[in-house]
Amino acid sequence: MTISIRRLEEADIPYAARAIQRTFFPSAVFNDPKAPESKGDPYANWLYDFQPGLLVRNLESLSIRLRWLIDYGCPLVAEEDGKVVGVALWMAPVPKNQSYSDRFWAYTSLWKVWFQQVWMNMRFGYAGLNVHRYNIWKKVQQETHDEVLANDDKGVWFLNIVVVDPAEQGKGIGKKLVTYVLDIADKSGIRCYLESSKWDPNVTIYRKMGFEVAKEMVCDDNGEICKLYSMVREVHKA
Repeated sequence: MTISIRRLEEADIPYAARAIQRTFFPSAVFNDPKAPESKGDPYANWLYDFQPGLLVRNLESLSIRLRWLIDYGCPLVAEEDGKVVGVALWMAPVPKNQSYSDRFWAYTSLWKVWFQQVWMNMRFGYAGLNVHRYNIWKKVQQETHDEVLANDDKGVWFLNIVVVDPAEQGKGIGKKLVTYVLDIADKSGIRCYLESSKWDPNVTIYRKMGFEVAKEMVCDDNGEICKLYSMVREVHKA
């Protein structure tokens, strides 16, 4: 068994998008008797009403985001003997003193993503995305970033998502996808950040890699609550 880590490419997008869906959405959504039974992720269950058309719309949304990350982030895949078995989506640090040219192209790329998302919504509608709850989450997330990441002049490496094929779990694949960037971050003196929607087992696993809970994020929609755990990893010096 040989596990290698490399950057995600255009050809990997279909696998990556579906792997993310399989990890975060409940198995009942897929109407597939062969799908591993899962109740889904707490955040996804809070954010989405699983209506017809959601899977197609979400695949399109994920594909747009993945293409952006290929150019402006650090999306990774894990391969085992040539087969892709895991994905990690890392957002690259954005320094506060970023040059005007870099800021211009970064903002231009985000506007491009925004227009693609608008076009997607015109084609598919929201198909179960609870926009009100999405805005609640974005507000809580921004407040958390303003508090927890306020002094990170170099920016942070943001671990957005990590998923591993259920049949391949227990082999250390997820750890390899995380530590690949942790090593880069340590060498460049940059902290790492993530938001976990599960305390058990996620927080325990991330703590073993040096992350600690910085803040509990509470997204409250009239008593319907979703909790996320903001975690930070300080630079580890050799």
